[in-house]
Amino acid sequence: MIFHSILQVYSQNHIKNGSFENMFRNGEGQFPHSWPVKNCYHTTGSHGYTVYFNSIYNDSSHHWICGVPHNYLGFQYARTGSGYTLVGGNPNPILVFPLSQQLIHGNCYNVRYFVSLQDRSYCAMDAIDGYFSKDSLGHEHLILADYIIPQIKNSSGIITDTMNWTKISGQYIATGTERYFAIGNFYNFRFNSYVYLCNPDTAKINHGGADQWPVLFRKGSYYIDDVAIWECGLPEYPADAGPDKQICRGDEVEIGAMELRDDYFYFWSDRSWFGPRNTWDTIAITPTLKVSPAKTTTYYLWCVDFKWEHTYDSVTVYVEECDINLVIPNVFTPNGDGINDYFMIGNPNRVNYIIDVFSRWGTHIFRGNQNYFWDGNSNGAPAPDGTYFYVIRAVNEDASFRKEFNGSVTILR
Repeated sequence: MIFHSILQVYSQNHIKNGSFENMFRNGEGQFPHSWPVKNCYHTTGSHGYTVYFNSIYNDSSHHWICGVPHNYLGFQYARTGSGYTLVGGNPNPILVFPLSQQLIHGNCYNVRYFVSLQDRSYCAMDAIDGYFSKDSLGHEHLILADYIIPQIKNSSGIITDTMNWTKISGQYIATGTERYFAIGNFYNFRFNSYVYLCNPDTAKINHGGADQWPVLFRKGSYYIDDVAIWECGLPEYPADAGPDKQICRGDEVEIGAMELRDDYFYFWSDRSWFGPRNTWDTIAITPTLKVSPAKTTTYYLWCVDFKWEHTYDSVTVYVEECDINLVIPNVFTPNGDGINDYFMIGNPNRVNYIIDVFSRWGTHIFRGNQNYFWDGNSNGAPAPDGTYFYVIRAVNEDASFRKEFNGSVTILR
């Protein structure tokens, strides 16, 4: 599989590196007590852990250290690209993003991110919420921050899915003072109390002192991917591979009907995207593509936009054998013996054609077609022996290909 890394562009998404394709740099996001270890971010404090995953393999031990899809906490493909992070533990730390652009007072913003329960988690929960703040939300703030009420609430209930990515989304009206956006379980930090009580047999989770739900896992921790914040009403451009095409073998045609946009990513394949991931072959990363298939082929366009929305489309290029082959004799004998009496054209492609015959002085003496052949007469009388010239204009059945033949034929009686 050839998979091109998705670069980060921030023109419309207010979160930098929201797909976790790059190592975090200053101003892009923060994990409490974290540092890079072999391209992984993780914490060592007693307040849980946060890990940044990307595809890292240890050649000496032949084990995946922090990888995608293999990692020491389980197995999970990234929703987009090759990276994601994880928040979890007891209590959970908070993943904090500085906003790349200031929110405008009174404007509406869409918020969306995706979570997946990690395989070795013994507890699941529903409190994976989002919070806008003017503060950086370090640990020292969260432990005392019993006033925190997340503005973005998970509405999917307890998330137990370890295979797929669950969307968490909502809308937010900005005050204009927001500088950060955080994701996590904020209820853990009220007076440093635990939100859930779990044991190997039964487990319950208490969402901020409210109702309880039974759960089957312990120590809830979740992978996080594709975090996006964007202004409501922005135009969206889903994948558009354009209309089907028809070409002759050997010809080239351009497919795709999208413009190049800085905050969109394009992946073309000549295989379906819906098979195993190791069969996904990326042949181009441009909105349009010139192709010259040897046979009829369906091409698939996968588009990822600024908010990590995935859309798909396909286009089929139909390839035809357009060459026209006619079997044209160079002599015939119109003497009435029933053998070779006509200038009969062999037509293996069964095409339609018009034939015009001229004398050596350019006089037009006959017009025929695939059903009407020259019998060697001119103006009702036998044409003299000698050489005559023809022009044949042929076209295939659907008129998509034309070909002209020029040559000479000799009459011998």
